[in-house]
Amino acid sequence: MNEHFMSRDHDNMKTIIHVRKELPDVVSEFADDCIQRGLSAATIKEYIVALRSFYAFLVNKIEQKKGTSLKDIKNDYLETLQDNDILEFVSISNEINPNKLTPVRLFFRFLYKKGYIQTTPVEKIVFSKKKTKVPKKGSSQQVSKAIEIISSGLGCEKHKTYLTHSKTRDTALLLLLVTTGISPFSCVSINIDDYDMDEGSLVIHHKNGREKRIILDSETAISMHNHFIERNSIKAEPGNENAFFLSSQKKRLSIRALEDIIKKYTLEASEGKTALTGRDLRNLYIREQYKKGISIENISKSLGLKQVTTVSDCLIEE
Repeated sequence: MNEHFMSRDHDNMKTIIHVRKELPDVVSEFADDCIQRGLSAATIKEYIVALRSFYAFLVNKIEQKKGTSLKDIKNDYLETLQDNDILEFVSISNEINPNKLTPVRLFFRFLYKKGYIQTTPVEKIVFSKKKTKVPKKGSSQQVSKAIEIISSGLGCEKHKTYLTHSKTRDTALLLLLVTTGISPFSCVSINIDDYDMDEGSLVIHHKNGREKRIILDSETAISMHNHFIERNSIKAEPGNENAFFLSSQKKRLSIRALEDIIKKYTLEASEGKTALTGRDLRNLYIREQYKKGISIENISKSLGLKQVTTVSDCLIEE
């Protein structure tokens, strides 16, 4: 597995281990069940942190002796909860948040499946999903102009010194993002040994832990090859030797730095009107693929998504 992903995974697991110590043993059982079902450490961390908030809500709700802890909440009490109690938790910030319900819903399903409770109030709660329109920012012309600015330095006087050291890297970055639709996370997670120069292919690491080898188009393959040659001549800082994309400090490029690069060139390409983000480039890729007749399902699969909603929401007409 990608070393950058493993480091991130390790941090998430540390949080999970720390938080679950504060909660009843049944929450640890739930976390173990999530691990066995193949959920990512990042997802499990979100669930466990959300359940800590839920148990804290219950402690505040119970009028018991002072000093009641999260561990004092028993399964018998969970079974007495009504759907209104759950709604009170998910709307605690004066605005109903369906995302807060998901970890609680899954947790109660686990309790019911294991026989710890006989009834669950969560299944009675249903939220209607509202389709939101994804702003259609950017165009292939704007991105092409941004790449031209990088490769030629046109209209970019203030960046010429910077471009001397980053031209091949930044060209490869923008081409890679717009021709593959990968996320900024996947982009900065690329390692040198993920790249196959002879085949013109690349292993992509997704946030959910999945990995997939993709074949690059000819323009992107050439750009990646040029950067690969330049990258091999740079001595990275300790711990960053395998990173494919480096910052000016010779460390693995961060997501924030990548977003700054995208913003800088796309803003220049639009003459100061519209700066794009990594998400905008991914949405642009989705729209371009759909125009070519690629199905929503296949686009989702190519991006490593478990559900098609990310793609379908992007295609909602304004």
